[in-house]
Order: sequence, then C-alpha cells, then structure tokens
Amino acid sequence: MITEAGANASNVVGLVYISAFAPDEGEVLGELNERMPAAPGMANLLPDSEGFLWIDPEAFPESFAQDVDPVQARVMAAVQKPVPASIFGEKTTQAAWKSKPSWYLISENDRIINPDLERFMAERIGAREVVSISSDHASLVSHPDEVTRLITDAANATTKC
Repeated sequence: MITEAGANASNVVGLVYISAFAPDEGEVLGELNERMPAAPGMANLLPDSEGFLWIDPEAFPESFAQDVDPVQARVMAAVQKPVPASIFGEKTTQAAWKSKPSWYLISENDRIINPDLERFMAERIGAREVVSISSDHASLVSHPDEVTRLITDAANATTKC
C-alpha cells in the first residue's frame, strides 16, 4: 500500500489515493474499516486456502465495478488479483502522508470502502485536493478522466516543491 511504500522512497514526492485506505502508524486496516458501517461489497470477499481474499466473481460487477460495462466487469472479475487476508490485521509501521503531500479521490458509490471512511481518511491525511465523484470502487476504469486530472494536478504541484 502506498502509505508505507512511499515513506522511505526518495523518489516518491507525493501520494495520490484513489478510493484507497490511508491508515495511520500503528493502525490496523480491519480496525480502520470498522470505524464506519461495512460497505456492502465486503460481504462478497471470499477467502481461499492460501490466505488470500477474492471478490466473488459472480458478485464482482455489482460489488466492485457497477459503473463499468458489464462485459468488461466480468473480464475484470476473471483476472482479478487477490489481496492477502493478513493485510487487514497487520499494523501500519509508517504513514508516508505525514511527511509527503497527498491527494485523495473519493468514490461516492464505492461498495468496497465506505465513502464516509474515504472522507474521514482524506481529511485526516490533510489531502491538498479532495475530489469526490459519483463512482464505484473501480474509478480508475469507470472515470479515467477524473482520475487522470487528479494525478496530473498532484504531479504538477510536486514539480513546484
């Protein structure tokens, strides 16, 4: 996750969170996620025998990508990459947003991360710019222009630092 990855990387000058978790140092994602009511798509996370979580492929379109063309959403479901279940129980060791400028895109129709939690995290990290769009969790796919604009704004701002 970019919160930790960007902390000690000298080539990282800013962080852009796109409908993403932004935990604080010592925080556990599972506890952070419990600050707000669970987003409905979380009920469709399925564990496998190797310790990974997958979004139920049948539920993927309405849980993760309800704004995406249905055929494309089914392809996304088929090629999805799992997340380690352990990520929800591991403490965050460093929070790069404490020392690097950050930007945040809130997906108002997110069914994976509660949009109220996204707002909380955007405010807590002191995001320089917060963009709120009517989007699913897959805003990178469903709203590429808005995502690109925010990333470009961040890149332009960090070249002036």
